[in-house]
Amino acid sequence: MKLNLLSDINWESKIDHAIKVVDTVSLADTDYGRGLSALIVVLNCREPELGHKQRVRLTKVTNTLYVDVMLDLQFFMQASHVERRRAIFKQVTNQVREILEKRRLKDFDFERFLADMGKLLDEQLNGGDSSRLDAFCSE
Repeated sequence: MKLNLLSDINWESKIDHAIKVVDTVSLADTDYGRGLSALIVVLNCREPELGHKQRVRLTKVTNTLYVDVMLDLQFFMQASHVERRRAIFKQVTNQVREILEKRRLKDFDFERFLADMGKLLDEQLNGGDSSRLDAFCSE
């Protein structure tokens, strides 16, 4: 299954630096059922005054689910790179779980997918090699 992690952020959040270590290609060859072929996650971290609301859209022709994961700009502006990566992992796994539980897609093993996605993101965002690019980014 295809998993993309994109962002719509204010530059001050530095989320783009935190997710540089994420590579989701390994999930592409795993089949979780015909009910969903792609998940596009957009990390949304903007000023609250803009009034962004979470968007969730399923395109049935391609079986692609588009999900906004809403993040708190003030937290990310003050957080360290380690705290950002932890928060991204927690928010992505929690918010995607909530959405998939509500959707109840037919012929899709969402529990196995969530376990695999959680393991992959935890390893890449919080694992021992997750800070390898931090030296190239200012706090």
